Amino acid sequence: MKINTHNYAPYEGRFVNLREAEIEDSSFILSLRTDVKKSRYLHKTQNSLDNQAQYMQRYKTLNNEWYFIVISKEQKRLGTISIYPHEILIPHWNNQKNIDSDNLKAIGIGRWIMSDEASYVEVLESVCIAKRILFMDFLVDFEPFIAHKDNLKVLQFHKRWGARIVGSSGDLQLLELHRDDYLKNKVKFENMLKEGE
Repeated sequence: MKINTHNYAPYEGRFVNLREAEIEDSSFILSLRTDVKKSRYLHKTQNSLDNQAQYMQRYKTLNNEWYFIVISKEQKRLGTISIYPHEILIPHWNNQKNIDSDNLKAIGIGRWIMSDEASYVEVLESVCIAKRILFMDFLVDFEPFIAHKDNLKVLQFHKRWGARIVGSSGDLQLLELHRDDYLKNKVKFENMLKEGE
């Protein structure tokens, strides 16, 4: 598993870069997470700048999470996305299937929220970069994640990558995207970015 030393260079794309989130980004992160429309299917976030800053201070002590700010080539903040361990998902997975100890170390993508100012290609490339990091740099075998059953747009997007629903827990759909399916479908999304140039 990769170690976050909190001093890495930004990951660069054609339209956006992913740089590490800083404590100074707390107000921007909070504005996204408390936006009524964007937070509809998210874990509820208390509208407290102090709490968000404390959360970011704690993040800076962790070596197994990567919290990114998505920025434009002009250095404008456009959104957030993270790679982090999904122990929070493990109880849901245990209800669905037997998993071994290796899968308990599974990491995946989350906290993906983009501002209304981000263009289509900026939104798309942000997740393309995160998946490239996850599957090509970190070399994970699969990405586990949860989506609300009513969040049809997000569910369809994940299915286009090749993700499969593997179970459910209440209103949540449990999905997995395996490395082979990612590799089969990534060219499709790379071509979509080229068309947006």
